[in-house]
Amino acid sequence: MKKFLIKTAGYIVILILVVELFYGKSPSIFSLRSFVGFSKNMIKGSEKDKAVLNPDGETIENRKNNIGYYSHTDFISGDNSQNYAIIGDSFVQSTVCGTYNSIAYLLDEKMESETVYNFGKAGGNIHDYYNIYEEYNLKSLKKVFIVLTGTNDLSYKENNNSLENTSSTFINLVQSKIDGPKLYDAPNYDLIRSNTKNIVYILHDNISKSALRSNGISHDLIEIHIDKSLRFSDGHYKREGNLLIATKIMAYLNETN
Repeated sequence: MKKFLIKTAGYIVILILVVELFYGKSPSIFSLRSFVGFSKNMIKGSEKDKAVLNPDGETIENRKNNIGYYSHTDFISGDNSQNYAIIGDSFVQSTVCGTYNSIAYLLDEKMESETVYNFGKAGGNIHDYYNIYEEYNLKSLKKVFIVLTGTNDLSYKENNNSLENTSSTFINLVQSKIDGPKLYDAPNYDLIRSNTKNIVYILHDNISKSALRSNGISHDLIEIHIDKSLRFSDGHYKREGNLLIATKIMAYLNETN
């Protein structure tokens, strides 16, 4: 009986790992393969500043700011009326490319005196982006750029967990799969809020300006296309790809200011 229980537990663990590795609708940043790959590259550092290797084997630096986000600058609450922010998933977080190769940092370098805050949340979607927007009162900023990685960002329903976490890691993992994120059958453009005047959406990969316009989205939009040569093997952008995005944002600001 004991052997049977051990084997059963082993099969369940293997099943969970397989689902975690290959379940296509899970954000890739949450997958075990991404986490293990990144962890293996850790070579030194503390919780606030870490030197790691990017997928090309080059040393990069990741820095956490005063509110726990990977960013080149701390977030200072107060008069931010002339400052900017970039919100998005792991592409914005830039732990693969490095804090000082991020879109926010490269855009900040182009500014005269304004600050660009970086709010990247690995595996995030539109609900996370709006939560960040509200929590840090980003409506007070001059402009907030939300990077929509693709249609997945608009495919998640709001997560309403009905059960509390227990002391069992296994039970919490099963619960997160059962009670965890639910997806719409197709991108839900109604998730994009209409009452956020200072937000500009940056669209890339499989989401287009024409799709948003045809669904009644009137916000300012910046559509980008990043060649494979400007991406790492895992799809994240290299410094050159992030620089291209920062340049496009700056061109937009020069046109609209």
